[in-house]
Amino acid sequence: MKKNILSLLALLVTSGFCFAQNNVSTITATGNNNTSTVNQAGNSNVADITQIGDNNAGTQSQTGTSNEAYIDQSATGNSSTQTQFGTSNLAQSWQTIGSNNNRSIQYQSGTDNDAVTEALDGQNNQASQTQYGNLNNTNTHLHGNSNQSDQFQNGTGNDQYTWVHGTSNFLYQSQGGQDNYGYVEQSGTGNRGNQYQSGSLNSASMYQYGDNNRGEQYTYQGPSNSAFALQWGNGNWFRQYSLGSSNLTYIWSEGNGNSAEQYQGYSLTFTGETLNSYNFEGATDANDAEINQFGDSNRAYQSQNDAGSHDAIAIQTGSDNFSLQQQHGNNQNSTITHTGSGNASFVNQNN
Repeated sequence: MKKNILSLLALLVTSGFCFAQNNVSTITATGNNNTSTVNQAGNSNVADITQIGDNNAGTQSQTGTSNEAYIDQSATGNSSTQTQFGTSNLAQSWQTIGSNNNRSIQYQSGTDNDAVTEALDGQNNQASQTQYGNLNNTNTHLHGNSNQSDQFQNGTGNDQYTWVHGTSNFLYQSQGGQDNYGYVEQSGTGNRGNQYQSGSLNSASMYQYGDNNRGEQYTYQGPSNSAFALQWGNGNWFRQYSLGSSNLTYIWSEGNGNSAEQYQGYSLTFTGETLNSYNFEGATDANDAEINQFGDSNRAYQSQNDAGSHDAIAIQTGSDNFSLQQQHGNNQNSTITHTGSGNASFVNQNN
């Protein structure tokens, strides 16, 4: 009996060792008061924490098989937290040389997810990434000081990318559904961007270059809605709302103090040249809306509703120009071109 018990204990110890031996964890700390915590369960997991500097904190937790997580922090007061559940996930967080007081939090659940966060040579940057589902990918790159980026994904096959350079920029990205794509670039100071997508096969791209620019992109339902916006200058504002399928919203703005708003599935109420409200009408399909503005203090508004298949184009070159295009029914076409200053056009189409 004693011999049988010893044999059973030996078998249990050997089995436990095989379960753990596929995990790899490497921790290197140089400096003072650095803390590292690693928790791994499953097979073929890899976790690597390297901290150079003082008062850095790195925490990693992995559950499942074939997961990898890396944290590399330099300088002082940086913290990074990574949590992964499922299989074949990868999470990376680099807060490189000369970076102080940066925060990076990553959470993944599902299979085949990727998340990468970088904070390069800056101070007080914050990044948070959360993913549910399968085959998701998100990438955050922060360079500068006091920038903040927050990303969330839900579903399968989604992509998000964030690129931020400068000071005090803020970005939020949220995607629900399947196979949506989001891309944002910010360069300058005090820029704000919000990007929301739900449904499937939608895409949204936002580019902000300059200072104190503001932008919002919302695409709902789908499939195949596309939103594009570029702001080049200072103090510009845009909003894009798209509800339905196969809709396109496009804004290109160069200059200072320009405003552009596009609504698909919403009607607008105005007093003179002042927008009072935008009102939900319902889904609309196959609309194209385009605004191009070159100069300063130009304003353009577009609204498309009902059956859809509308086309609206506004081109304003100069300063202090105003355009309003509202389309109802189906197959409406409108083009406004302003060259100079102080021009105003109002178009209301209905059939």
